[in-house]
Amino acid sequence: MSFVNFDEILELGLDYVEDRTETEVIHHQGKKRRQEKPVGVMVTDRETNILYVNKGFTEITQYKEEEAKGQTPRILKSGLYSPFFYKLMWRSLKLKNRWQGIIWDRRKNGSLYLIVLEIQVITNHTGEVTHYRGQFIELDGLREAFARLLPIPEFEERVLLPSMAEGNRK
Repeated sequence: MSFVNFDEILELGLDYVEDRTETEVIHHQGKKRRQEKPVGVMVTDRETNILYVNKGFTEITQYKEEEAKGQTPRILKSGLYSPFFYKLMWRSLKLKNRWQGIIWDRRKNGSLYLIVLEIQVITNHTGEVTHYRGQFIELDGLREAFARLLPIPEFEERVLLPSMAEGNRK
């Protein structure tokens, strides 16, 4: 499995623009944004307590480093995903030592944002899990496109987890 290619993901947002002239303008702006786009990084211990965050993390989430350290990634939880979603995520981490996807998270101020997230398991020489490393980039251009297509609470069932039925959400 390969790492997320953030440039390709950002270009996906351009597919939602219908007008050709607007597409050319947005494509040019997209190239400029890619060069400036912060990449958030978080490292936790094996109990998922945050040990390190970078500047990109603080810019995107609005949590200062000292506010995030010692917390768990649950501080970013959007509330849009069922326990089943997280069960699948942890299963992938256990079996493949990584998980990646497009998810909604929540900033410190409560606003939702869309990200591409990759989580990697870090192990020692005996294969024991020592840390988790998350890397993410915000997809602000796609947020508006998805918001027009799907109401946010239905995003999980229709786009990320089509097998989940409406009745499973509590």
